[in-house]
Parts: sequence; structure tokens; C-alpha cells
Amino acid sequence: MKNFIIVSIATIMVFSLWTVTYAVEDYTVLAPLPGIGDPATGKTDLQKYLPAAFKLGIGIAAALAFVMITLGGITYATSDAVFQKSQGKEWITNAIWGLLLVIGAWVILNTINPKILRFDLSLPKPEIKAGAPTVTAGINKCPNCETFASKNIPTSGSANGKSIAPYFLDKLVSLNEALNRKGVSWAVTEGYPPSDTEHISTCHQIGTCIDAKLNNPSGKNINAFADSAYSQNFVLKYEVQTPSEKEALVKQGARSPLIDVNPKATGPHFHIR
Repeated sequence: MKNFIIVSIATIMVFSLWTVTYAVEDYTVLAPLPGIGDPATGKTDLQKYLPAAFKLGIGIAAALAFVMITLGGITYATSDAVFQKSQGKEWITNAIWGLLLVIGAWVILNTINPKILRFDLSLPKPEIKAGAPTVTAGINKCPNCETFASKNIPTSGSANGKSIAPYFLDKLVSLNEALNRKGVSWAVTEGYPPSDTEHISTCHQIGTCIDAKLNNPSGKNINAFADSAYSQNFVLKYEVQTPSEKEALVKQGARSPLIDVNPKATGPHFHIR
């Protein structure tokens, strides 16, 4: 009996901690409570159901404690056997402890924060707007970007004099060192701001990705570049314009999943983010 009361009180305390959640309207409960909800449909809302369940749990625990105290008292008073008197005394003791646990649970929660016992479920749902991020022309979307030249990252063409987000630049430094050790020659060809304002990848417009080329784009060098980039937690693809270009690189040993066919690509290059 004591264990049952303890488990009941623990359950009540756990449910009582649900003080903030999204309100659920027209909630059809599996275990209706007396006087709560529409008696015809069984529907209610959690704002009403949870406080009622909490109060019902306290009431049941108190009623069980009273019954056990009464039963224990009768057993103790009417029995001549020592064992039965001991059993009656144990029932009374356990019931009193259970009642104290019920009262204590309420007192502790009320002392911590009285709002816990109010079950306020009025937190509104956040508004989520669908759609891809937009970039407004003329606004600096990467005010803290640093130039590639500041860290001696090789650049070419439209990437000359451009920049990238600081965290990205630090990873490029490690990538450049790894490629130098492998003898792979490369250069950044697109940074921030992008040369094409209508660039298909919006990350170029906020300084969080680059394009890069290999000075010797062999299958071996493509694999070596990719392995070094993966070690710095980059995500990348090698873009070519036609399926025949991809087929030729695969025959040279380039790993097929690395290569994407993109007819709009300006030329063979890595897209790295």
C-alpha cells in the first residue's frame, strides 16, 4: 500500500511540472474525469483536464490514507493477536506517511512557484514562415567577412579581393595547408560578394560558401581535394556541365558521388560550404 501511494505521488509531481505547453483544444481524453469536458463527446482541453487530474490524484491518495488509518485502527483495537495488532499499527503508520507525502508534494510545489499548480497552458505557437531566405540588394550581408588575401588563400578571377565568413576562412587555412602537403594546386574562384547577384546558391550572398577550381583537375586530385575538405567538415560537390565530363573524370578514378552535372555551371569547379 505504501509503495502504491509513493508511486501515485511521484506521478502527480511529474505531471505537475508540465506548467508550459501548447494549449490543445477539443482534446478527446481516454480517461474522462467527472464534471470535466462535454459529457456527450468526451472532449475537453488540457487547461481544464490537467488541474482536475492533479486534484483527483490528491483526493484519491487522501481517501486511501483515511481508509487505511480506519482499517488499521479497527484491526488494532479489536484483535487480541500480537501479529494482527502489529499489522494494524503498520497500516496506520504507512497511511500517515502516505498522507504526509501528498500534503508535502503540494506544499513543496507551492513553495517553489505557485504558478506550477495553476497549469498555465497559454503559450502561443510560434509562427513559422515557409520559403527560402531572401537577400536584399545593396545590403552588406556579411559585415564581418575577411578577405582571402588576409590568410594567403589562393584566389583566381572574380574571387580576387573578395572575402568570406571568419569561421569559414579559418577552415580554409587548414584545408590549404593539407592540400599543399599533398601537392594539389587550387584556387578560390567565387567568394563574397558574389560576382553574379542571381547566383543559384544563396550562401554565396551571405559569405558562407565558396567555389574553387583545381589547376590540374584529374580524378586523383579531385579525390585528394575532397578527402582534405571532409577532414575540415566541409560539404562539397564537384560540378561539371555535361554527363560526358563526369564520365571522363570517373574513368580517371574520381569517385562518382562527388560529381554533379550542372548545365548552368560556368565550368568545372568545387562548390564548398
